[in-house]
Amino acid sequence: MKREEVNVAPDGSLLLNPFEVERQLRYHLAAMDVMGLITTSEHLSSLVKQAMWELDAKLLRIVVEAIVAQVAIDPGDTHSYALLCQMVVKNKQLGSSDFSVQDVVAKACQQSYETFWRQMMMTMLGGTYAAAERQHLRTAPRSQGNRGRALLLFIGYLYGMDVVPEWLVMHIVLEHGRNAIELPEDCLENFACLMEIVGCSLARRTERPMLLALILKTVETAAEHPKMSMRARQILRDMLLSCYNWDLDTREEPDSVPREIPIGHLEKSEFHTEIG
Repeated sequence: MKREEVNVAPDGSLLLNPFEVERQLRYHLAAMDVMGLITTSEHLSSLVKQAMWELDAKLLRIVVEAIVAQVAIDPGDTHSYALLCQMVVKNKQLGSSDFSVQDVVAKACQQSYETFWRQMMMTMLGGTYAAAERQHLRTAPRSQGNRGRALLLFIGYLYGMDVVPEWLVMHIVLEHGRNAIELPEDCLENFACLMEIVGCSLARRTERPMLLALILKTVETAAEHPKMSMRARQILRDMLLSCYNWDLDTREEPDSVPREIPIGHLEKSEFHTEIG
């Protein structure tokens, strides 16, 4: 009988094939509600550590893309998935001179957002968006929200953790701002939720303050457009009121959610020495 080939890492540990890594990863992500974030992070650390032996980013992309995809499957736990992505980025053993972990995360987020945005614009142009979204709201649990909001919140949390770059967030803000008149109300609410998370930080840290000011001015104009419904106007006005109340000299950045998994819960994790 032919023996099954076994791959072994330079340190003597067993190397799983990419399909097995993805299978186990998706299982642990799907079971996170039961196992909890800390246990899931420990399983993730044991799976992703073999990416340190690869010369390309194939396995790393599998891990990151699985986490990003899970955001759409489980929109109610976006911050936990952002923490898992942060853990991967914090592992200094990953990455090489040819690629960085942050670039892999940013690309996965960008691709997921572009797919979502393209599908949304197509349904809007086809006149089916409102009916489809009404059906979604009737069948989806209210506590889970919608997938578009989950993705924007996920990217917003990653920006606050210094995992994704400013250009990605600014791109999302720009697209929502310049299309504000045409966007349905729930998308405007998603936009407002994103700005609540990243707005103050973006205003403090951006290298393009004039672009941010222009986007807010565009939103202000859209809020007064006669085509806008009363609810849409109120959403934009509330968002603008929050933005223009930023006191950049004294206001601290919002910190309503933890930025990292507590070190004390990760004694067995491969990442605990990298998080601080």
